[in-house]
Amino acid sequence: MRVMMKTGYFQLGWLFLASTCLPTQAQPEPDLVASKAFADVLNSYRQSDALRIQGTLDIQITSVDGTVKNTNKTIDLLYVKGGDGVIKFDSRHCYLNRGQMYVVHQDVDHSYYVEAFEDSPFWALLIAFQDIPYPHLALLWGEQEPTDVWMQLMPQNPEIAPTQVAEIRIDGQTYQQITFEGPDGRLQLNIDPTTSRIHSIEHVMTSGAFLAGGSTSTTRYQYTYSTFDKPPPAEEYTFSPGDRQQVSHLASLSPPPPPPPPTPPAAQPGTPAVGKHAPSIILATADGGAIDLEDHRGEVVVLDFWATWCMPCRHALPLLHQVAAWAEDEQLPVKIFAINVWEICDAQENSPQSRLDAVNKFWQEQKFTLPVAMDYSDQTAAAYGISGIPTTVIIRGDGTIHAIHVGAGDDYINSLRRDIHAAVDLLQQVGKLSDEDPQSDP
Repeated sequence: MRVMMKTGYFQLGWLFLASTCLPTQAQPEPDLVASKAFADVLNSYRQSDALRIQGTLDIQITSVDGTVKNTNKTIDLLYVKGGDGVIKFDSRHCYLNRGQMYVVHQDVDHSYYVEAFEDSPFWALLIAFQDIPYPHLALLWGEQEPTDVWMQLMPQNPEIAPTQVAEIRIDGQTYQQITFEGPDGRLQLNIDPTTSRIHSIEHVMTSGAFLAGGSTSTTRYQYTYSTFDKPPPAEEYTFSPGDRQQVSHLASLSPPPPPPPPTPPAAQPGTPAVGKHAPSIILATADGGAIDLEDHRGEVVVLDFWATWCMPCRHALPLLHQVAAWAEDEQLPVKIFAINVWEICDAQENSPQSRLDAVNKFWQEQKFTLPVAMDYSDQTAAAYGISGIPTTVIIRGDGTIHAIHVGAGDDYINSLRRDIHAAVDLLQQVGKLSDEDPQSDP
C-alpha cells in the first residue's frame, strides 16, 4: 500500500514500532461490507465543497497498576474542496494553502513556520506533529484509496482493517457502526446515516509504540458539523504573515516561558537534588563499551533518562543532539549520555538482550549518534530518583548536580544551553583559582 511506502513514515518509525514489542498477530482481513461502508463515508467527506468540524477528545490511559490519567483535547478545522483549509489544535493553527503548510502558535504573534508538500498535506502534518489523534485529517487530506486512508485514521495504531458493520442506538437515534480491528487495538466509527459523517468514535489501544507495557488507552470523540451555502471567505483559511517573521524550525514557535518559581521544590529525603553530589554510575553502553561517571571528573556531564516507548523522549532526543552539536561547536568540556531506563514491554519477555535489541534498532533507524548507557536493572534511575521521563540531569565537573530538567518543553534547548554554560563557567572559575594558587586542594 502506498501508505507504507512514504518516507515520512519510515522517518518516524510508525510501522516498524522499534520502540516496543512488535505485534504478535497479523492485521485482519478486511470485510467487504465494512470496507464498502467506509468507502461511502470517505466519499461523503471528499465531495463536500466546504465543511467545518469541531470535535472533543477524552483520552483515558490506564496503567498496569490501575492508575488512570485523563486528558481532554479539542479540534476545530475548516476544509475547502481542493485541499485548502485550517486546523486548530493544541494551541497551534495550521493553514494549508496551495501546497504550503503554515503554522503559527496562538500565543506567539511574532513568527511563523512554513513547510512545502508535494503530495497529500496529511504527511506534512504527520511528520511535523507525529502523534496526531485526529481521524478527519486522513478523511479530508489523506490518500485517495480507502485502504490507505483507514491506515491513516490513527497514526499510533495503523495496522487496522474494517471487520464488521452493525446498527446501534445512541440517545434514541440509530447509527451505523463500522468496526476496525488490528493487533494493537480496536476503532469504532459511529456514522450518521442521513449525512454519512462520523457522529462519534471510540478508539481502544492495548499495545504499540505509544503505550507502556500493560497499559490501555481509550479515546472517545464527539463531533459537530457546519456546512456552507456558499464558499467561506478566503481570509478564514488563507495565511497572511503580516508582521510575523519566518522561522526555520517548528520548535521555534515557542510562547514566552512562565516565570520560574521563587524557590525550587523540596526534594524527597534521600533523593538527589540540585547542589547534592551525583550518585556514581558504572553502566554498559549499547555499543559494547562502558561509562564510569568518575572518569569524567573535570567535565560537565549531561545524563538524559529516556525509553523508546516514551513519546516526549522521542521529541526530546533530536533536540538533545542539537545541544550536543552546539557544545561541540563551542568546544565546551561537556559529555552527554542518553541513559535508557524502563525499557520493558512484557515482564515475561524483559531481558538485557531484548532491551539492547530494541534500543539499537531504534537508535540506528533514527540515525542518532550520542552514546547510550543501558540501565538494565533500572537501579540508576532509582538512585537518581527518576519518576518520569525524559529527565535530564546536568552535573558539574566536581560531581555536584547543577540542574535537573523534567520533560521537554518549548524552551528545552535554550534552558539546557543556559545551564550547561553556567556549569562550564563554574568549572572554568575553579580551574582559574587552581592556577592562581598551586597549593590549593583540587
